[in-house]
Amino acid sequence: MATNVAAQVGINTETPGATLDVNGNLIIRQVDPATAASNYNFLVVNSTTAEVEQISGSNTPPAVNTTIARLDEENNLSLLNVSGFNGWRRIDFATADINVSNNFDLTDDVYVVPSSGIYAVNYEFRYGDGVILQVLNIGGAPSIGILRQTGAGYTVLDQKTFSGANIPLVASILISQSTINSVYRLTAGDRLSFEVLEGGLALSLLSDSRATVSIYKISD
Repeated sequence: MATNVAAQVGINTETPGATLDVNGNLIIRQVDPATAASNYNFLVVNSTTAEVEQISGSNTPPAVNTTIARLDEENNLSLLNVSGFNGWRRIDFATADINVSNNFDLTDDVYVVPSSGIYAVNYEFRYGDGVILQVLNIGGAPSIGILRQTGAGYTVLDQKTFSGANIPLVASILISQSTINSVYRLTAGDRLSFEVLEGGLALSLLSDSRATVSIYKISD
């Protein structure tokens, strides 16, 4: 003959609220080690009910930041003319040093934002050896820019001009290199391109130029 007994056990409590209700600290002296390749769930404490609950191990943050991309193009660097971008010329990246989830589209030379959040972006461009001796009044403002594509158009997410200086009795100097290094709130699906605005310069020494880009998500 079998007898089923339904009961609740309380430790340090006279009114247990679960099958086992422990009102106090819990010490586990020893557990078996887990193999690295195993797929486990985890026990967590619900701060509202104080109950121990189970969550899937797949819900834990990944060890690899899958948003990272880094590109470095030098020697024979080329700029693309894209219709409708008002003089902006896009850096043509042939390869990517790091492109964890292929978020950087090497066909269109754009970074496609995988998930909404805050991203750190660094964009550096150097034309030639970084210094040009010339008259500074060149009829424009040579710049580098990060462009966010919106349908058939774009918005300038950030822009920085090359700087210049006059040296008396010597020459006018244009520092033909610039860096954008900041953080931006982006939306999943945004397409970022890294561009140069010639601003009156004839950029013909691209074989000696260099462009570097890195981008990754730092926060939701």
